[in-house]
This record gives sequence, C-alpha cells and structure tokens, in this order.
Amino acid sequence: MQFAVGWTPFGLGGVAATFLAAMGASCMLVASILIVTIPEQQSYWYQVFPSTAISSLSPDLTYTAAQIIASNSVSLEPEVGKSHDTVMGYRGALYLAVGLCVAVLVLDIGFVRLVRDNREGWEDPADADSADDIVAPVATGTELRELRPELEQR
Repeated sequence: MQFAVGWTPFGLGGVAATFLAAMGASCMLVASILIVTIPEQQSYWYQVFPSTAISSLSPDLTYTAAQIIASNSVSLEPEVGKSHDTVMGYRGALYLAVGLCVAVLVLDIGFVRLVRDNREGWEDPADADSADDIVAPVATGTELRELRPELEQR
C-alpha cells in the first residue's frame, strides 16, 4: 500500500482508474507467467524474486483504482440529517451477512459429505505408502553446481 499512497499524487494522479486497474491486473499476469514458466533447476533469483516484486504492485494499483472508483461514485452533498438512512444501510449490510452465512450452512450441511475418521494416533499401517520411505537427497545451489556444471553454462 506504500507504493500507492506515496506515488499516487505524483505519478498516478492524472491516470484513469480503469488504466490503474489494468496495470494491476497486468502485474499479476506477468508475475503468474514468470512463476508458471520456471524450469525445475533454476535459481530463485531469476524468476521467483522478480515475480514476487512485480506481484506486490498488483494490490497497490488495484486498491488505488477501487478507491478512486468508490470515491467518485459518492455525491459531494453533506450527509446531514440522514442518520435513519445510515442505520438502514448498516442493517442491510448485516442482513446480507446473515443471508450469506445461512447459504454457507445450507451448502455445507446439504452437500459436503466426508467419511468420519475413527483412527487413533498418527499413523495407520493400512495407510502406509512405500513412496514415503524414499529419502530424497537435499543439496544447496553450490553443491548442485559442483554436481552438474553444465547447468551453470545456461
């Protein structure tokens, strides 16, 4: 949020809210593409770090656009003497929350079916998986480079 708060008056003040939202969505798109296309043996710094940095811009830009849209949709007239309307607005929002909770309960009770787990303890021999017994070697990036020097030539 610091990016949006600090730079909005200077660099983004005259930019349309739809363009800010598009920039936020584009940042998340680029970050997702970077993550999806990572080769298995690639270093963290080549794609994960830039993806994290780029994806952090997405909420800043998106929230800024949402705030601009929300503030532009409200009239500038003073809201004096409309306390009844305010109370009704809060009640409406709370009734919406009640309705959503009831809908979630109906969906949960009506459609979610799980078999009760009656096992005791942490492990059941019947659930043993032979793949769990395989110990995979763990190596740092330096050790991998020593084992596979051809990876560093890329």
